[in-house]
Amino acid sequence: MLSPTAYYTYVVFDLRWNRLVDQLRQFKATHGHVDVHLTEDNAELVQFVQKQRQQYQIYQHNIMPSQQTQKKKKKCTLTAEKIQILLALGVVLQQQQDEEED
Repeated sequence: MLSPTAYYTYVVFDLRWNRLVDQLRQFKATHGHVDVHLTEDNAELVQFVQKQRQQYQIYQHNIMPSQQTQKKKKKCTLTAEKIQILLALGVVLQQQQDEEED
């Protein structure tokens, strides 16, 4: 069971996540895509998308641990449900190999 403080933190975090997903939906409705670039108006949204990509990497690490090393699971706030929401919006969570090598 979550402590009252942990529960409050979880609820506040989820409210913020939902608010930013709504902003991302509005961005997509306006621009036709979710390829958010940094401007004065959307810095929080850009950081949100970047954080989701980082969390996705942690999520992948946690569900598919390397067979060579049994690393500890890292704290991840991204759930399978949230991943599906982001993918449905068109967010690219995993960069292509070519882009990572540049």
